[in-house]
Amino acid sequence: MSRLRLVAVNTYARQVFQKGFLASLLIVPTMVVLILGLLYLVETRDDRRPVGYVDNAGVLTKPLPPLSDEGDKLINLVPYATTDAARSALKAGHIQAYYVVPTDYRETGQVELIYASSPDAGASEFRSLVRYNLLRGEPDPETLRIVGGASVTVRQP
Repeated sequence: MSRLRLVAVNTYARQVFQKGFLASLLIVPTMVVLILGLLYLVETRDDRRPVGYVDNAGVLTKPLPPLSDEGDKLINLVPYATTDAARSALKAGHIQAYYVVPTDYRETGQVELIYASSPDAGASEFRSLVRYNLLRGEPDPETLRIVGGASVTVRQP
């Protein structure tokens, strides 16, 4: 029995102390730590500063009501009277970007986005604000339903 034990210990030691085994043993936990660190960085990088807008066309007169119960996930939209005021707020770091609605917006449908570094969020809230104000003459329940978008729940029996 001692020979069998000697062979088993020798084989185990030869397999375990090879470079490939040790590398694979260390790579798996290292990869898990790196992936978790990357996920943490991506999650904490989320910029929650508000997004501003300058309405030169006079289209955005009504503020956007809360559309969902997840109010903490939405970006606030801040109106500015002039482009200079929005630009100075952007330079001061109070906002992450601002939209400029030109005077010919109803004809062209074009809006300009100005930012110092690529904004993380705010496009969907601004789009909802524009839709909400363009549907100004419609009744509020229908307007909120259109602006809020579809909510699909799939249930399987």
